[in-house]
Amino acid sequence: MRIVLLLLLLAAQAAVLFYTKPAPPPPPPVAKTYLPLFGLDRKKEQSGDWEARRMRRLEKELEGLRALRFKRPVPAATQSVQQLTEFINKALDREIYLGETEIAYKALGFIPETADLRALYMAFYASQIAGYYDPETGHFYTIKRSGLSSLLSSDEELELIMIHELDHALTDQHFSLKKLEKRILNSRNDDAALAIQSVIEGDAMAVMLHAMNVRQFGMSAMDDAFPASAFEMYAGLMEWLNFDPAWRSAPRLFRKLALFPYLTGGAFIDQVRIERAGWDSINTMYRRPPLSSEQILHPEKYPEEIPLKVTAPGLPSRFRKATENTAGEALIRLWLEEHGVLSSQAMRAAAGWGGDRYAVGFGAGGARMLAWRSVWDTPADAAQFHDAARAALKHAARKFRLARQGREVRLEQWGKP
Repeated sequence: MRIVLLLLLLAAQAAVLFYTKPAPPPPPPVAKTYLPLFGLDRKKEQSGDWEARRMRRLEKELEGLRALRFKRPVPAATQSVQQLTEFINKALDREIYLGETEIAYKALGFIPETADLRALYMAFYASQIAGYYDPETGHFYTIKRSGLSSLLSSDEELELIMIHELDHALTDQHFSLKKLEKRILNSRNDDAALAIQSVIEGDAMAVMLHAMNVRQFGMSAMDDAFPASAFEMYAGLMEWLNFDPAWRSAPRLFRKLALFPYLTGGAFIDQVRIERAGWDSINTMYRRPPLSSEQILHPEKYPEEIPLKVTAPGLPSRFRKATENTAGEALIRLWLEEHGVLSSQAMRAAAGWGGDRYAVGFGAGGARMLAWRSVWDTPADAAQFHDAARAALKHAARKFRLARQGREVRLEQWGKP
């Protein structure tokens, strides 16, 4: 969805702080405060000319890190929280399959049956975004909020996050993020969309963290791999993010999918860059993006291992199909975790993914049916997922049928929500 092209400040901010400061004690229960990206407070705010010079300086720094030159300066502007809210609402209006996504998430057990997905997105993103780059206008916007941040305490930390967003502007000028955005918006494959998002955010995340390395440790630009594995970063980031009430209260799915493009995407970008043709190999991804979260999780599978084309199972005639989609390795892993499977077991069970497709339909009296077919790399991989899925469904409230034949696993689940 278009929202993912915005800066999720909390994730990027925590990544900076994870490498620069020890975790703080839990904050006292006071009103949450925010920090405008331009200026630490009103007394320290600089002139517009000074900010413009800083933008040009950061653009030059980014050009050296990313081995690309800006075609034109990036205009910057400030927006109010109300303007941000309007922007998010318009972005959600363009999410033509938002209603279908809500149906799928409920059928898969990711959100409560009474949840309003649009309202959940609004509550989650409106509180987390402090700035964003808009491919429609080519502008970098910062959100003006009252108060100070207890976390971002220096201009250098602010500039690292600005570099993250300027990387979106740089890649947009060369590769047109609007084209990728159109593919996401029109996609009926959420897994492929997540892979594209991981290229965009992973690119910016890798550059931002390397900018920090160059500044703090004097490394040559981009001469080292991603500073830590995605797993290690995730563990550290959660220590920071859990201090934020809006983050803690969001559905697990939102939190995991919000971090995936940044952390796993960043590790993917750096591994491909280091092991292959440098930034040229990353530039190629904007024209030939990864096709699945499997390729993001396992960079050695990009681009050769193409996801299998799997058709969704047919629904019984008494059910009218409401949506169909592809889950992919990342979402299957989250689905297993959501239903009580240990993370390590879920990771192993999802790793042999070859392709999948599910359909959700409704029948008389509001009855709902989920029909899901997945194909795995080997019969052993299929058996491993089948066993994990049976454990996940052990306490299911609705009837289900789970079967495996060779490399294929089928799940049917039906009943009233």
